[in-house]
Amino acid sequence: MKRTKTIFIFFLIVSYIIIFTHNLSAGISDKNITIGYQKFSNEIANPEYIQPFVQYLKNEFPNYQFQFLCLSDDDLIRALSWGELDFAICNPYIAIMAEHINAYSIMATIVRKGQEKVIEYQAGAIFCKSDRDDIHTLRDVIGKKVCIPGKKFFAGWILPYYEFRKNGIEPDGDFYSIVIAGNHEDVLQTVLTGNADVGCISAFY
Repeated sequence: MKRTKTIFIFFLIVSYIIIFTHNLSAGISDKNITIGYQKFSNEIANPEYIQPFVQYLKNEFPNYQFQFLCLSDDDLIRALSWGELDFAICNPYIAIMAEHINAYSIMATIVRKGQEKVIEYQAGAIFCKSDRDDIHTLRDVIGKKVCIPGKKFFAGWILPYYEFRKNGIEPDGDFYSIVIAGNHEDVLQTVLTGNADVGCISAFY
């Protein structure tokens, strides 16, 4: 019988342990579990970043073998297309794609633990250096070099793209160029070093 594949919407961050462990307890026969997660930053690509979660799963489910794969957007979509992942942690855009390209279903929205409350929403940020006197509004971005983490990043591009379009700006034609940095961290550095005029990242980065 074909096992049910699951994909998480990675809006923000706090806890997906309960949802994930519930599925293991429900009786997955295969003891090898492959979990793919989206490379949002250079930090998350470091295996030490997820080590506490890996150790937790090993302690709770000693009979299972867990393999975590940190993947770029394209590699994650490719792995989902071929059904190579049992679970995925990604943004809503890729989650919706996975629903249509294979037998994955969305289980949960991951949230972020804020200082005063749990944050259940996502937001993008469009920014430039504070000394740019020529950029004050979205219309000022026309003709500028814009850096983004990737075209499948939900907060880093899908939301800013919608905001530009809503204000009558066509990113593919109105910008001087669009630079793809690969993650939020490198977008920030690209703008700070002057290699792009404007950057788009998650507002919670």
